[in-house]
Amino acid sequence: MHIHLPDERIPEILQAMLNDPNCGTIYRIKGALPLKQNRWLSINLTQKKAELQTVSNGQSVLIVIGDQLHRDALDAHLKVENTDPDYVSI
Repeated sequence: MHIHLPDERIPEILQAMLNDPNCGTIYRIKGALPLKQNRWLSINLTQKKAELQTVSNGQSVLIVIGDQLHRDALDAHLKVENTDPDYVSI
């Protein structure tokens, strides 16, 4: 929760997480992230499809679904460019 990444880097960061074996076996990444101009990016990402849609409202949260997930590795992808000081990983 509390994730704010540069708009143009979001797809690349999410794809890197999905393909990083150090993160575990990720089946899906879903949620929403804030964009510039009070917009949101709705996210539903799997190995087979990427649904990224701009929407008018949302909540800054990413849910990672998979097996043997490694929170430290997932956090490493997000923390590098996250600008929200209240970042929380559960």
